[in-house]
Amino acid sequence: MRHLLMHASGIGVNAAVELESYTLNDTFIQINLGDVLKKYFNSTDGWLPIPPGNKTFYSNAGTNLAAYIIERLAGMRFEHYVQEKILKPLVEGVAVDASGTVYSSGFDRVVKWPSVMNGTTPQGIVIAGGHSIGNATTQLNNPLGIHVDPSGEDVYIADAWNHRIVRVGSDGKITILALNDIVNPTDITMDIYGNLYVPLAFGRVQMYTFDKSSCAAS
Repeated sequence: MRHLLMHASGIGVNAAVELESYTLNDTFIQINLGDVLKKYFNSTDGWLPIPPGNKTFYSNAGTNLAAYIIERLAGMRFEHYVQEKILKPLVEGVAVDASGTVYSSGFDRVVKWPSVMNGTTPQGIVIAGGHSIGNATTQLNNPLGIHVDPSGEDVYIADAWNHRIVRVGSDGKITILALNDIVNPTDITMDIYGNLYVPLAFGRVQMYTFDKSSCAAS
């Protein structure tokens, strides 16, 4: 497994067989990893031209084999394993309100972690997203920065890959803010006057004057 992960497995490259997993417009055909590997090894003479650990070079068959081993051990498809065991637990953004409540963002959700009481750490509560990646009101796509307003009533989320800012009210109501020129927001903060500051793609920071009647950028 170590050789597979370090691209030193020695498994050869057979581009003709590998390309059969793609259509002409480069759209991936969903087929079982086991079937891919079986076809590859049955169609490739001398598929192990170099003993493992002697030379480093990239081989799609090698990485596919590593993924297939994980599938068999985990009992689930590799893409599902990556989503559930690697991406979902990752934390991208963190914010803390005045009461010590922690908010964390990552993958497809924002979780609220109430402060420790009587030595017991409470369970996290999903306050936004958590319904797989998507652009519906109940979904998020790679949420990054979080800001909790000073009153602790509203939580603002930089929903990066949906190119939008999401607000969660104290009543749990989710609102998509009508802000213009939002492109891949990576963070969000608010000043004492209620103006929002949002770092965007291409190194730009946008300020939004939050006067309740307009969300136009300034």
